[in-house]
Amino acid sequence: MLNGRADMILIVDAGNTDVNFFVYDDKKIVYQDRLMTKRDDLSDYYYSLVHKISLCGFRIDGYIISSVVPLITDHLVDTLRSVFKMDGLVVNSVLVSDLKIELDNRDELGADLIATTYGVMAKYELPAIVADLGTATKISIISKDKVFQGGIIVPGVSIAKKAMELMIPHLPVIEPILPDRLINRDTIKSMQAGLLYGTIHQVRSLVLAVEEEMGFKATKILTGGYSRFINHKLPEFIYDETLLNDGLLAIY
Repeated sequence: MLNGRADMILIVDAGNTDVNFFVYDDKKIVYQDRLMTKRDDLSDYYYSLVHKISLCGFRIDGYIISSVVPLITDHLVDTLRSVFKMDGLVVNSVLVSDLKIELDNRDELGADLIATTYGVMAKYELPAIVADLGTATKISIISKDKVFQGGIIVPGVSIAKKAMELMIPHLPVIEPILPDRLINRDTIKSMQAGLLYGTIHQVRSLVLAVEEEMGFKATKILTGGYSRFINHKLPEFIYDETLLNDGLLAIY
């Protein structure tokens, strides 16, 4: 709190597909925007949106960045520092030194998985398994003792979609829309069904296998951009579209 006023925090989530910006007033999102992730000729690309936030009249008290795109991380840091005239936090394993991470090299844990882990610990009963459907599909396990125990990474919806477009160029370009039926009678819906129903069954099967291997039942959480297309087909999961953002706020 500053002078009796709740802190206003800017959350920046830089992923391989999009860079998302959220302003939290206490625990409520009061502003959000996004840009497609750009890795070259950055110049004013990100500055324009950050400057736009400053012009909206928000009194930003601090900011925190989660980035899985090393090529743009420093540029984002410099841009935010330039606009808001303050240093912020960049999420990595050093920043969260109190988090127990059961990896051979704890520094390999990405900022996005650190953030979702903190989101889970702040909001849900443990143990928990998180399926994060972004550019890659990432499944991570958090124990009842708040330990990140490892996970699984597989190509996500956008990677599979691009692979078909590149490797089988005579196929049509499709949008990630879930057909009503699994079996379809035209090429586009058949591809869409394979892409999205394939993801549904992949996630469900992998999480069940994780529970069997770990020897416990867990709270199951679904998050990430592509989960919005299929969450209604995975009713055993809690759908949480703001898990990563809430985790960044918890870290801050």
